[in-house]
Amino acid sequence: MKKLLVDTTVFISAYGSRSATERGICARRVLDYVESRKDEFIVCKSARTLRELSPPIRELDRFETVPYHWMDERWEDIEGTWGNIGSRWGNGQERELADAARDALPDKGKRPNVRRDRGILGDAVFAGCAFLLTEDEKDFDRLAPIAERCRLRVINLLKLDAAAAIKELSASCAGGSGLKR
Repeated sequence: MKKLLVDTTVFISAYGSRSATERGICARRVLDYVESRKDEFIVCKSARTLRELSPPIRELDRFETVPYHWMDERWEDIEGTWGNIGSRWGNGQERELADAARDALPDKGKRPNVRRDRGILGDAVFAGCAFLLTEDEKDFDRLAPIAERCRLRVINLLKLDAAAAIKELSASCAGGSGLKR
């Protein structure tokens, strides 16, 4: 079985303010597909996503929660608690991933989404996910080489329609999960 982490934006499209739009219909179609194949996929949300959504989306209760991973965030910006902050290996690989993500997607005083995007990448990698489903306009293009190195397949619903995303998922071409060691 392959783990699929769903980014906050996809949940907002599928079950929130964009649910009646073409974008929302696409997101729901893809989520319905993976949910219908429980023997192939474990659909997950991040503890980070739960903190980002206000008000909460009740449909998320049925998805497995993966821990918030600290990556390279400043202490004052960490949105997790000691109980849900994960450390997969406790060695230099975590720092290497954080440095690579920060180099690919630097802060430069930009919007807070930059740190969230780096963080959700870390959450997916350290939870052993094979797929990350997102609706990101450009940040994940810059993080793609890191995701590939970590054997994480990023599926961007802003670049694929539902049929193409489902085709990628059904091919399960991620070939594993987690950092190459």
